[in-house]
Amino acid sequence: MLIQKKLLPVLSIFLISFNCFSQKKADTAIAVHYQTNDFDVAIFPSDKSKNQFTPTKQDVDKAELALKTHLKDLDTGHMDKMNEEVIKSKMNNYQRQYFGCIATNGHKILYINAFWKDHEFDNWLKQRIIVEDGASHYWHIEFDLNSGKLSELWANGPG
Repeated sequence: MLIQKKLLPVLSIFLISFNCFSQKKADTAIAVHYQTNDFDVAIFPSDKSKNQFTPTKQDVDKAELALKTHLKDLDTGHMDKMNEEVIKSKMNNYQRQYFGCIATNGHKILYINAFWKDHEFDNWLKQRIIVEDGASHYWHIEFDLNSGKLSELWANGPG
C-alpha cells in the first residue's frame, strides 16, 4: 500500500507528460495540401475567430484562375517594375499559402502568401512563411471572393 502511494504521483506525472507531448507530432501538417498541374498550395484552417474562415478548394480555384488571367493587368503603382514582372511571368515557380479573412465590409478575402519553390521550406504546411527581403521570391496578394478582384500585391523588400 505504501509503495502504491509513492508510485501513484510519479506514475501520474509520467502519464500526463507522455499524453501532452505525444498528442501531436511536431511534423504534422495543419494545412490541406492542394496540388494540381497548375499550382501547389496550402489551405490553412480558420483559428475559429469571427473574422476568419477556412477557404475551400473551390475558393482557391477561383483565386488561382484570377492570378492566371488577371495578375498581369494589376497595376500596383508602388512596386519595383522588375519584381512585378518576375512575379507576373513566373507564377509556376511559386508555392502559395491561403488564409481566409472576413473584411469589415463582410467580404471574404483570401490572403495569398507566395514564395519561390526552390527555397524548400519544410514547414510550409504547418505555419505561415514569413521572410524579410527577398524581392520577387517572396510576395503576397489579396483576392476578394465577393468581387473576384485581386489587390494589394506586395513583394518582400528590395532583395
